[in-house]
Amino acid sequence: MMDQGFASGDSDPVMRGNVTIQRLLGRESRFTNQEEFDDLMFSDDDFIL
Repeated sequence: MMDQGFASGDSDPVMRGNVTIQRLLGRESRFTNQEEFDDLMFSDDDFIL
């Protein structure tokens, strides 16, 4: 997924690949696509890595 996103310039497949990796590592992502990421970045919510 990530390779397809990088090749096409589309961030959504890259983010879906990231979500897949995070789930395999037992983590839960706060966003799954560019729109959700933008909403998080523009919100007043704390963002903890």
